[in-house]
Amino acid sequence: MSTQEIELAKARAALERGKLRAAVRYGWTAGLAAVQAGDEEHLEAVVQLAAVLRERSSGRLRQEAERLSAYCAGSLSDVRAGTIRRSGLGGLFRLDRFSKS
Repeated sequence: MSTQEIELAKARAALERGKLRAAVRYGWTAGLAAVQAGDEEHLEAVVQLAAVLRERSSGRLRQEAERLSAYCAGSLSDVRAGTIRRSGLGGLFRLDRFSKS
C-alpha cells in the first residue's frame, strides 16, 4: 500500500469521525505523496475529499481545504500534462500550524 493510499484512508476515517483538522492534515500528506508519485487517481480523490472538507468547515480550516483543493487540482493538471511538480512548495501549505485533533 502506498503512502498516498494510507494517508487518504486516514483522512477519510478522520472525516467520518468529524475530525476535520486531522482530515485536512492527512489530505495534505496524501496529496503531496500523490504528486511525488504522479498518481492521478489519488490526486482526484484528494480533490474530492477537499471539496467535502470545504463544505463542512469554516474559517481558517475552510481556507486550508481550499488551498489543498487548488494545489491538488493544479498538480493533477500538471501530472496529466506530463509536467509534475516535484518541488517542496506544497509543504509550505501544510497544517503544521493547526493543532492536532
